[in-house]
Amino acid sequence: MLYLPDYGVILHQANSAAISALQQDHKILLKGDYDVFGDGKVEILSTPGHTPGHASLEIHLPHTGVVILSGDLYHTRKAYELKLIPSFNTDRAQTQASMEKIDAILKSTNGRLVIEHDTGDIAALPQLPNYLN
Repeated sequence: MLYLPDYGVILHQANSAAISALQQDHKILLKGDYDVFGDGKVEILSTPGHTPGHASLEIHLPHTGVVILSGDLYHTRKAYELKLIPSFNTDRAQTQASMEKIDAILKSTNGRLVIEHDTGDIAALPQLPNYLN
């Protein structure tokens, strides 16, 4: 087996074509926040702490407004409300700073936070084929 640290994946050596394709693939190494389309509508937010390269996603929708997908910054709505930091996070201070960053964005935009691990947050989203707009 071969570990590709740039991709965080393990591949079997027998799959050399896949390994070669991954190594030659176009990639963008992110440092800080990243505006995906250059128009401010979709932004990858650097929110380290859970892991060194953790990110959240900020989306600007025409009718809903700002929606932030938290990734692993929060695992439950209660953890968000109480600002709980899991003991297994890699850096407590970075996690706290990331939480403050997300809170500031939510407050300034009157945005909506979606915590993907929270069943209540997921249940509150429109069910397919409906969607947030």
